[in-house]
Amino acid sequence: MRSDVYLLQEVTPAIIDYLDKNLHNYKRVEDPKRLGWTTEGNIYWNAEHLELVDYGHGDLALNGYPNRCLFWVRLATKANPAIKVFFSTAHFPWSGDSYEIETGINQRIPAAMKVCEHFRRLVPPQECAIFGGDINDDFHPIRILSEEVGLMDVFESLDLPPPITHPVRPSDPQEEMRPNRTLDWILCSLPSQCRVIGAFAKSVRGGSHIPISDHLPVTAFFEVHV
Repeated sequence: MRSDVYLLQEVTPAIIDYLDKNLHNYKRVEDPKRLGWTTEGNIYWNAEHLELVDYGHGDLALNGYPNRCLFWVRLATKANPAIKVFFSTAHFPWSGDSYEIETGINQRIPAAMKVCEHFRRLVPPQECAIFGGDINDDFHPIRILSEEVGLMDVFESLDLPPPITHPVRPSDPQEEMRPNRTLDWILCSLPSQCRVIGAFAKSVRGGSHIPISDHLPVTAFFEVHV
């Protein structure tokens, strides 16, 4: 199963090159003027069904991560261009980040406030908006995004508890000692005619290879209408 849209964090030029070669009929943002699109985050979409309307980035003012931004695209369905959806992604620093260890400052809280500022500027009322990313937190950023701009966790909208997304097990000994937490989220703000119809974190993998990430990917399904 392939998603119509992928919200990616921690990309590298090598990962982008691999995905470009293997995600057939998909497009992504290509902006050589902004390094973060190939070194931090990007968004891929199924070009058979969706087309790009516009795109951009919003600064998160993260100490030590100048290229981490709110990366966003606005996509329209080819079958009905009146149906537009705002997709965005971000990667917040984890609690073991050197800056947080040295200062005690949780950068995820002001980063969430920055995301809210960008949403107020970019997303008009009644537009379907989806935000997903590695938030590296399970309380304040989610609370802020909900209270300030009405972004709801997709699992909450389904009346389900959010699944564990970190760490992937089995993992290396250091990760194995960490508690199970929900650090990766998909949040949405939907007009009344749209809804979340399903969501899951992929926790089953085949083979015996080392996991490609210490975080589980989260998937959500939406029904969108004008």
